[in-house]
Amino acid sequence: VAELEQHLRTLMPKRFARHVPYVRWGDLHRYLRALRIRAERMTLDPVKDSDKRSQLEPWPDVLLQLQHTMLARAEQQRLDEFRWMLEELRVSVFAPEVRTAFPISAKRMERFAMQHFKQHLLALEAE
Repeated sequence: VAELEQHLRTLMPKRFARHVPYVRWGDLHRYLRALRIRAERMTLDPVKDSDKRSQLEPWPDVLLQLQHTMLARAEQQRLDEFRWMLEELRVSVFAPEVRTAFPISAKRMERFAMQHFKQHLLALEAE
């Protein structure tokens, strides 16, 4: 439940209009709907939710680590894109009936991360 609450705070932060780009506002309805569906299903079958959550690994942690890394301006823009890709992956994994805005998979996340953040990922692994 704490994970869902944290995810909700990420989607709907204080000063929402300042932190969520306007172009993403239309997607928020889908993300919130997917979060609600996940919460309902989690109460029915927490083990299945845990199995599905493992499909997201390691991307939530990678995102968090990259958010705390000094990035060039272009990398920061790619990080924003990566964040929304993770939201789409969550939709795909936990509520596929909501439909994603574009094709997404853990493999696509990996390719994107390696293409845009390879040197940072290697540094994070070394720590």
